[in-house]
Amino acid sequence: MQETAEDNQKQDIKRMVTFIHHEAKEKAKEIKTQAMEDYNTEKAKTILKEKDAIEKAFRKQERKIILKKVKSISDIKNQHRIEYLNYKENIVETFLSKVRQSLKNKKLVKSVFLDCLNSIGEKNLVFYVLDQDKENARLWGKDAKVNFKIEKLDDKFLGGIIIKSEDGRTTCDNSYLARLNSIKERYLFKIANVIFR
Repeated sequence: MQETAEDNQKQDIKRMVTFIHHEAKEKAKEIKTQAMEDYNTEKAKTILKEKDAIEKAFRKQERKIILKKVKSISDIKNQHRIEYLNYKENIVETFLSKVRQSLKNKKLVKSVFLDCLNSIGEKNLVFYVLDQDKENARLWGKDAKVNFKIEKLDDKFLGGIIIKSEDGRTTCDNSYLARLNSIKERYLFKIANVIFR
């Protein structure tokens, strides 16, 4: 009987040890599962944080690239526009240069003379004309019954006439250069449109 009590005690101890082992294994399993869950949660948080940081850096870099691209396109357009305007201006200037060349030594027209004479409204005058126009200016001045003297017009004015009052206070510039410049100012846009149509 003593052996039976001792056997029972041994079996109880064995059961207790088995139970403790089982409980320890369960607890270890539980701790391991919890540790894996915590690890996976932290891993997910870290990945999300890094992903957000990478996306933010990417968006920032993308914005920089877009701004640089927009600026480059704008710079190229501006450069092209300036080159095109210079090209157009050169063509218009070439056209006007040819007009200036064709006006050189063109004889003075009476209507140009009379326009200038009528606009000045004085009786004592100085006519500035090219040598080739002196005779016509003399005849037209006599017909207009004004006192005048004739001076040489500088060749840079291309022809036409400049009339000044004798005291120099009133001037009418009807030189071909002045008329051309006036036309250029008033009609440059239309001239460019005709040339670049």
